[in-house]
Amino acid sequence: MATARRAFVGFAISFLEVGNPRLLRWIIQQREMYSGVLRGLGSDDTKTVVYVLSTLRDKVLSEHSLIPPGLRSVLFGSVTLEQLSYISGKSMAGPGADIAHEVLVLVCTDPSNGLMPGLNLKGNEKRLLELMKKLKATEVGHHRELLLAIVNKRPYLCSAYMDDFPYNLEPRPSSLWFAAISLAADMISSINANTAVMCLASHSNDLPTVNDYELQNVLKCIIPRACTRSVINKGLLHSDILVQHGSLRLILESLKSLGNLIKAIEDMIESMHVRKKIDASGEVIANFHGLPGFSCFVELNGCLGDESFSHMDEPGVEKHSKIPRKNLKRSADLPVVGVKKLKSNTPGENIDIVIGGIDAEPTNDTLDVQKEDSKQNVDVKKDHTTIIAELWGLDEQAKITDEPWDAEIFFHSKLLDALKLYLEKTVKSQAYVLARAAMISTGAFDQNFLEIDVWLFFLPGYNIRKYSVESQGAEMFHDLSAVVIAFLCDSVSTVGNNLYKYLDHMQKLISRLDDSKDDCPGFSPLVVCILQKCLRLLESDSETFRLYERSMIALYVCNTLSLLLQTQVDMKTLPGLINLVLTEKFIDHISVANDSKSSLCEWRPMKNLLCFARSILHQRSCSFFSISEGAPEGHGNSFFSVLGKIKEFLHQGNAGGLAGMAVAFSSSILCASPEDILKNFPFLLTISQQHFRSHIPFLSLVLFSEQKFLAKVSNLWPDMFISALEMIEGSDRHDCRSDNGHVIHSNESVLSVSRNHLDSKESAASAFCLFLRHAPFYALFSAFFSFESWKKHSTRMLDLLRAKIAEGTIDDLITYLRYALFWSYQMLSSYKAKPSDILEELFAICFPLVDYIFDCIVVLASDPAKFQTEEMSCITKYVQDVVDLIFHHPVVSLSVSHPLCCSWEHADDNLGDSEEAFLNSLKQNFHPMNNLMLQFLIKVFEFLLALEYQNSYATEVHDIFTESVLEDPKLLVQKVVLLFREKFDLCVEKRDLEPLIPIYNIFHAFMHFISPFELLELVFWMFSKLENEISGCTSVFKSAAILCLYIANGPLSMLCNLLQQPKLQSESHLFWDKKVKSFNTAILQRVFYKILDFAISFNLESADICLFSVVNAVYIQRVAKPHPTLLPLYMLLSRMIINSPMKLILHCLYPTSKIKAKALFRLVEVSPMHMRLFGKIFLGILGKDLTVLDVLNVDGASASWVKVTDMDCNYILSEDDFVLLLPAALSYFLSSLCKYKKQDIELFGSIPTFYFRILIVGFSNWKSYVSGSNFQEEYDEFSLTSMEDFHNLFNSSLLGKAITMLHYFFIINGNSIGKKQRLKIFDDIYSHLSDLLDCDFKVFNTCSYKESLKMINEISAKIALTRLLLFPP
Repeated sequence: MATARRAFVGFAISFLEVGNPRLLRWIIQQREMYSGVLRGLGSDDTKTVVYVLSTLRDKVLSEHSLIPPGLRSVLFGSVTLEQLSYISGKSMAGPGADIAHEVLVLVCTDPSNGLMPGLNLKGNEKRLLELMKKLKATEVGHHRELLLAIVNKRPYLCSAYMDDFPYNLEPRPSSLWFAAISLAADMISSINANTAVMCLASHSNDLPTVNDYELQNVLKCIIPRACTRSVINKGLLHSDILVQHGSLRLILESLKSLGNLIKAIEDMIESMHVRKKIDASGEVIANFHGLPGFSCFVELNGCLGDESFSHMDEPGVEKHSKIPRKNLKRSADLPVVGVKKLKSNTPGENIDIVIGGIDAEPTNDTLDVQKEDSKQNVDVKKDHTTIIAELWGLDEQAKITDEPWDAEIFFHSKLLDALKLYLEKTVKSQAYVLARAAMISTGAFDQNFLEIDVWLFFLPGYNIRKYSVESQGAEMFHDLSAVVIAFLCDSVSTVGNNLYKYLDHMQKLISRLDDSKDDCPGFSPLVVCILQKCLRLLESDSETFRLYERSMIALYVCNTLSLLLQTQVDMKTLPGLINLVLTEKFIDHISVANDSKSSLCEWRPMKNLLCFARSILHQRSCSFFSISEGAPEGHGNSFFSVLGKIKEFLHQGNAGGLAGMAVAFSSSILCASPEDILKNFPFLLTISQQHFRSHIPFLSLVLFSEQKFLAKVSNLWPDMFISALEMIEGSDRHDCRSDNGHVIHSNESVLSVSRNHLDSKESAASAFCLFLRHAPFYALFSAFFSFESWKKHSTRMLDLLRAKIAEGTIDDLITYLRYALFWSYQMLSSYKAKPSDILEELFAICFPLVDYIFDCIVVLASDPAKFQTEEMSCITKYVQDVVDLIFHHPVVSLSVSHPLCCSWEHADDNLGDSEEAFLNSLKQNFHPMNNLMLQFLIKVFEFLLALEYQNSYATEVHDIFTESVLEDPKLLVQKVVLLFREKFDLCVEKRDLEPLIPIYNIFHAFMHFISPFELLELVFWMFSKLENEISGCTSVFKSAAILCLYIANGPLSMLCNLLQQPKLQSESHLFWDKKVKSFNTAILQRVFYKILDFAISFNLESADICLFSVVNAVYIQRVAKPHPTLLPLYMLLSRMIINSPMKLILHCLYPTSKIKAKALFRLVEVSPMHMRLFGKIFLGILGKDLTVLDVLNVDGASASWVKVTDMDCNYILSEDDFVLLLPAALSYFLSSLCKYKKQDIELFGSIPTFYFRILIVGFSNWKSYVSGSNFQEEYDEFSLTSMEDFHNLFNSSLLGKAITMLHYFFIINGNSIGKKQRLKIFDDIYSHLSDLLDCDFKVFNTCSYKESLKMINEISAKIALTRLLLFPP
């Protein structure tokens, strides 16, 4: 029987050995034969096993095999896989076990073999999972390796295996448990996070969320269901050191894998070139809490209940420091404003992880477990060193000794490794998100989530964590951070557990303020809580905190509150609240200068905060120029002692001794006065750069509240200041990113200075350069505007500020915008109270930074790719925040409601003949500070228009966007219209236009965002006011009429554009509240006839422009059919034009102007009646016969036209006037040519003859004639996309129509011009051979689009004229 089996196997496998690779797929299809071979391998000898499996490996499973994956998987069914696993697990199988293991790994991990899923390959996960559950991974090495290899390739399989982990992980000192915990740890460490993240990236361009299928699988592997909090706690608290080792190994591998996952996600996000959103990240991390076991790694420890702060609680406010907090806070999911907090006093089971011998005493439960363990028979037969080596995967050389304390030491070393992993960059960077999510969950920050970022920003070492600090002293910040973080956590916990009490307490304080109207302040109750806690800490006699710790806490609180003050929209409530609370703590309620408390270092930040809050309340925050010229002497405190000690070390050449000075150095800085720091600032910077480099960013936080400190530095050390700015300007920006991610290397090239030159100017400038680079934007912004010599440094400082702005996230940018708008308001309100050239100049520097910040926000919010993803809701939220901030900010309200006025130069008295000069004078009298704000608002409106156009592709998003985001901008537009009406009414009543000028310029800029129908109603109202109030005052009436007409042209032009492009109604004019259907058409007619009256009676160019807009709207639609919804509007305009009085023709004829001639041409084109009348009058003028005017009723015509009847026909119109009227004359001529017979041509044939005499003289001086004002066209109107467009451009131009007129002259009277005369004209035009272009051809490379069209038109006309002269028709 065995011989027959060997023969059968040899026969079957021989086909694979010698077969053509292209034919193997058909051979393999003999399923019964090869299934029989593989299913019996478990009973074959080793030689047969090796023979069969090696052949399969080389011929079927190789990368060169042509057998498809589906066919390969057929060979390896569940029975075959079980046979191979059996062989690989046989200890006596020798090479057979090895080859079986090798084949299993190939079959189970290579997607090309059909079982493992891959790119576009489904695989068979069910078969693999069945195999995994049958493996004896804790007993057989090959099985363990196979299991880990499968897990490494497919996280889902690991997740599924872990969900039904076949081994008991309850801590026991047994060999089975050691093997099981070791296997679980190995599986966690085998997770390939990059594979899962790459899978995410291949399926979507969106940011990953915790709900993603692949990410869920990885998280379930990293934090298995079997590894509960109870299991981990029991293991770490177990009396057996080996069990503690096993549990710690599991935690360590989980932390490593979690760090790898976060790093992989960050790399993917960076490669996608998108920015992480803090809210989105908060959602992901917050949702992690719902995953089994994850809370093992994210629970806060007992610092929230730190007894050190228990004595500082608000009297009468309950503190639950001993109650577990999970049930006291709502879920740290994405916040929803208005969601009520659910409170509960029920203790939960969410206790922190504790480690035996370190964290806490064992609980009763753990003692019971340990007693039970001690009663069991311990089946550990190996020595401790061997077990520890197996648990940690140590080789022989790395094994520890068998001394008991070595096991303890090794355990603690691994524990430190775990803590290091928990705090290292890839994991610790998420601590910010976790802290933010935790603070959101309190419900205290629902009114302003960005406040959370401010509370985190000033934590000691928070900014330093962004850098790779390679210097002494970095560890010092852990101590400072610990005390401040504990203080913050205690305050947050107190507010979270007593939210409604603190809200009520805050409202009571606000109600005590003058003019308190803010029921919903833009700050949290944490402000009151933490400020009062800090005050109680400073007043207490407890020795729990050292002086520098008190100073650090006070500095942190005051810096944060100062920044919150500078990011508020309401300029009264928060400053008033801080003033109210702090004033009670100082003796003198008017000034704190003489208060004994203010002289103490720990109270100094409070003094600065109080002074700053009062300056905001009393609008003195822009008193920038009270800087003392020198620095006072020091007070002989510890600061000088520490500096002296440092100098002594350096003088002795003992720089290594400075390592122990880091804490003393930082402590002395905290306790030193600003004057002492200022006096020693160069040395302080230099020593920090060379020996305590991590102190560089720390210094900027210490000096943040001293807004005038840098100004004093520039006064005391001007050379150092200028040299540092020059270094920044000349350095490579790529290597010098400011405060977001710059790496502080000890050998930084630009700042590399010899340690032997501590007192050199170069060393000080280099250190100050580093200080400026890493100072926060907020500190530099306010400090810059305190400079007396700001003009000297403006360019370089602005470049530095822009660089910091450009590197901010969108959350940073919104806070920057709040900050810059705050200072803009301070400058504007101070200027309004007391005008100053300095304030105006500072505002002119500050506000472009506001503009730049907004531009950066626009760049981040305008990425078209985000509008096709789930990110749209997040983008809309950010846009909503920005819009709310801008349109509710007092600087906008102040600029719009009370715009500044320049000196009125009585432009109406100097009107003369130029209406344009009058209108320009209105713009020139608009204050530059108002203009900066107005241009910014226009940019915001245009951004919203562009964003709405992008959103229009998604109906749901579009509706949300239109309803939420555009509400405040629409209200501002309505407010501007209302203010304009009020001012106009007042000016008409007082017959003085001066008060109208500022609001008129704002209103004019906003006209584009107002419905044309609403504007027409306003214009009609204005005309009515003029007639009723000031019709007798000619000068004021005329000026006001020009304003009305200028405004009226706006909606008329909009209607013309609307007829041409109906989509504008829905896409561009989303701010229109009134649409076509709801418009009272009678108002449009009344406005039109008012315009006619002004045009005919006063001959105002503004009225002519309005008439042209109306006639042009009808003229453009004479060929193109209007949109059905706009057909009634078009019909109304047509009737208005056709029914306009005949004296309109007279008005357009004399006195002639360019705009009148354009309107006349379009009028005769759309109205046959007006064309006939024009023809009679025009032919009468040419024939010197004006009797046709007797037929007309000239009553009511303009006075200028009445004089025409008494004039000689030769002097009514000049040649230039006739040229302007040529399009209308040509239109009449062509119309008559179609109507009359050939023998009647003499009636109108005089028109081409008349124009030939005029034009041929002018064209003889071609270059000067065609360059005249008559032939200048508005080429910006044309959009050329085809040759037909070029022909239309030429034919519609005055030059083209002139050539057309000559063409008809040659047709009718060409014989009257002989060849000799035509050649004479040709010679006059082409006096030189190169005169065809009239310019160098290279000019086309540099000229504008408008200039190019002008030259093309002139060349086309010249060619056409040349053809007429040489080859007349």
